Amino acid sequence: MMPTLISIGSFSISSFGFFCAVTYLIGAFLIWRVFRDKGIEDEKFFDNFLVVSIISFLGARLFFVLTHWSIFSGFPLGALFIGKNPGFSLWGLLATAALTLIWYCRKQRLETGVIADAYAQALPVMMIFWSLALFLDGTIIGKETSWPTGIIQTGLAGLRHPVGMYALILSLVMSLSLFFVLRFFGRRNLPCGTITLTILSFLGVSQLLLAFFRDDLLYWQGFPVDLMIATVVWISPLPPLYLLLNGGKLVTQVKQKVTALVSRPKL
Repeated sequence: MMPTLISIGSFSISSFGFFCAVTYLIGAFLIWRVFRDKGIEDEKFFDNFLVVSIISFLGARLFFVLTHWSIFSGFPLGALFIGKNPGFSLWGLLATAALTLIWYCRKQRLETGVIADAYAQALPVMMIFWSLALFLDGTIIGKETSWPTGIIQTGLAGLRHPVGMYALILSLVMSLSLFFVLRFFGRRNLPCGTITLTILSFLGVSQLLLAFFRDDLLYWQGFPVDLMIATVVWISPLPPLYLLLNGGKLVTQVKQKVTALVSRPKL
């Protein structure tokens, strides 16, 4: 772990802050590229991305504050000082981003499914750098382990699971999977909304797996909230995704693609 990336005298740059900025810039570029390919004006992109970014940022912070109120109950204004009291909620970010996207796309008269797919295509790559930020900062506390991957986390006894590193690996898998799916089927051959539902489901599975290695889960009435939300995010996109792809047609298309590849004459 390396919470401070650069330190010169009294000036320092945190790893978390730096890679969060990198995440934001890379996400902006990837989403802009999809907007451009769809023939959408740059002005609409900048307006859309700025509004969604600001509101989802506030939503992620608000959700974290509300679910960790014991930290801020003594001094509620401490929620405004992110540097001293850091913390954001991935679920809060996704929920507010989705609601804002639906509202603002209607306002801009843009097709919500198309724009949602643009954001979804960028999300796996953004998650790589976000996970790296969490790993270097040591934000997520892992359970004690005897695995060779165990690391020392400041202020905690024993070796701990590097949850941030696991998240980074899963994000890489998600990015590569999306890349090959888009190369295999082509963006134009996938129904609108397919990428969004697929990435959401994959994200749910990823967070569900990571939850088993975490020692900082939020509980409600004895139940781990992260596990419950991750399970819902994993399963809920599957029925509409199946209907969207029309089940049988997808299987037929895959068989045709595989048959064409196998029967291709070798040079």
